[in-house]
Amino acid sequence: MLKKKSRSRKILFIVSAVLFVVFIAAVVVGGVWYWKYRNAQKNPSTTEKPIVYYPADYEKDILQDQVYLAYDRDLYYTNGSVTMAYNENDRDIASEECLFFLDYFHSVITGDYESYPSYFVADYFEISPKFTMQMIYDLQVTVHSISTVTLNGTETTAYNFVVRYKIHRNNGTFRTGIYSDTAVPQVYQLVRDAEGKYRIYDILKVGYE
Repeated sequence: MLKKKSRSRKILFIVSAVLFVVFIAAVVVGGVWYWKYRNAQKNPSTTEKPIVYYPADYEKDILQDQVYLAYDRDLYYTNGSVTMAYNENDRDIASEECLFFLDYFHSVITGDYESYPSYFVADYFEISPKFTMQMIYDLQVTVHSISTVTLNGTETTAYNFVVRYKIHRNNGTFRTGIYSDTAVPQVYQLVRDAEGKYRIYDILKVGYE
């Protein structure tokens, strides 16, 4: 009887030891995996493929490109639960904010880099950008929130909009950091200037998604 009890205790000890080793191994492997995952999250550039931009052609008229013209080029404006599509033919029914974005993206699509800085607060650009016509489509503007910013030493109200769009054959002259035909949202902060007109105070990365 004593031998059987001793043998049972040995078996129980061995099983317990094996289970303990398996548990420790699982903890170690899990810890290594989590460290790699967190490192990849903090340094996404190490896991993403490099962005290759298309050659810039300042002479190309994208409005003659039948592939681009087949894309959905309306502006989808969302306020609360209501989303409506707008284009240049809907200016008489569009809100002031929607009209601002229609005009702003018209300047981008047509490559009007000379008037482009006028959509921003004064002195936003140290050097005015120069870009080609941009094949923008799947354009979405969503009313998001209101915040307070400092403009010329004075606190002022900023109206925040989440903006998403894709660029077909992105050449990087207007926006870098995104692949062609891929949407990466940004927050556009609009303020009113001394004449009461909307101007872009800043364009931010989306941090809440």
